[in-house]
Amino acid sequence: MLRGVVGALRRGAVGPASAASRLPRRGLEEFIDNDTRRGADPIAGRAWTVTELRQKSFDDLHKLWWVLYKEKNLLLTEKLVTRRKGGNELRAPDRAKKVSMSMKAVRHVVDEREKRRMQIKADKEAAEALAKFQAVRAAALARGAAPKNAPDVIAARKAAKAQAAADAAAAAAAGTDNQSTESHSTPHQ
Repeated sequence: MLRGVVGALRRGAVGPASAASRLPRRGLEEFIDNDTRRGADPIAGRAWTVTELRQKSFDDLHKLWWVLYKEKNLLLTEKLVTRRKGGNELRAPDRAKKVSMSMKAVRHVVDEREKRRMQIKADKEAAEALAKFQAVRAAALARGAAPKNAPDVIAARKAAKAQAAADAAAAAAAGTDNQSTESHSTPHQ
């Protein structure tokens, strides 16, 4: 094992440059672009698209957001240093736009997921309220009463009242006929 490490050091495969690229940067070093300091032109990829980000988990989106946030701060620091030195242009001005577009895409996907979560929550609450109403209504119908605000129950009550009124009118009419026949049929004493 030691031979492998010594051989790698002799070939230049492991050394300060590769160790610096492997080790995480801490503190203010995170806001200074090492590639730019060395004089190399930074290589900037493309911005993340919403379609790509929809396939990522929340944890991946969270990590990506903070990577983009650090990149944004790094670019702002580089811009400030360039202005202080009297320069106008950044080495890769399109990087800031790509970072901004990627951050907007991440925010868009997170907002979509939040809206969908809220919609599912509202649908679930509505379904629970409907189930509760139906359970109360079924229990009331089972004991012979009904909730006061059920439209079909209100219609049934109106029909029952109308039937009762019709029965009362029929009974009253029949009672009048019975009284008149009874008074004539009964002999006076």
